[in-house]
Amino acid sequence: MKQQRKFDPYEVLGVPRDAAAEVIKRAVRAKAKETHPDVGGAPGEFDRVKRAQVILLDPKRRRKFDETGNADDPDIQSPDHGALTMISSLLAQILADGENDPLKYDLIEVIRNSLRADEKKEAQGLAAAERSLVRIAKMRKRFRRKAEGHNVFESMLTFSEIQLREMIAKQAHIKADRARALEILAEYNFEKDADQIVRQQFPTTGDLSAIFGSGIF
Repeated sequence: MKQQRKFDPYEVLGVPRDAAAEVIKRAVRAKAKETHPDVGGAPGEFDRVKRAQVILLDPKRRRKFDETGNADDPDIQSPDHGALTMISSLLAQILADGENDPLKYDLIEVIRNSLRADEKKEAQGLAAAERSLVRIAKMRKRFRRKAEGHNVFESMLTFSEIQLREMIAKQAHIKADRARALEILAEYNFEKDADQIVRQQFPTTGDLSAIFGSGIF
């Protein structure tokens, strides 16, 4: 059986190992233009270019590849890592507020509402990104260079498409982490101070400052 060749982002982009970020970005634009499915690129080659871009423009991933030759994600973490990080970040904001007493609020509900509000905002951003991809596909066909040569508009649109698709993929992971965070919250209750019960509706804006005052928020 033929052994699968190891993924090398430098080889994919055709850049030296000491290439600066700007050199890598130029190589990504050039390779993306060559490998994009719309111009007859080979199946999977466009994805290899995107993967090489992610590795070489992320200092942590690039350093790990340089040290080990391993192109996989540098961190093997708990499946709940992202969800717990979300909850921890919101809890840290609550703890940092020096003007209000968080013990009189249902903090589980506060964190839950903040997560749900963020979800609504990100859904709007995702819809906008999907619309932009449709526009890029239409615009790419309309920029025609009058003479033979490199089409700079096509390169710019291709690079924008790569960034949008990466953002959409990232949002998918965030959505999964948020869903898991809500599941974790459902396993807990928070006991407010019995003598300081505040009868109010918790805001659903995701802005914790609406509850705890301006503070650091």
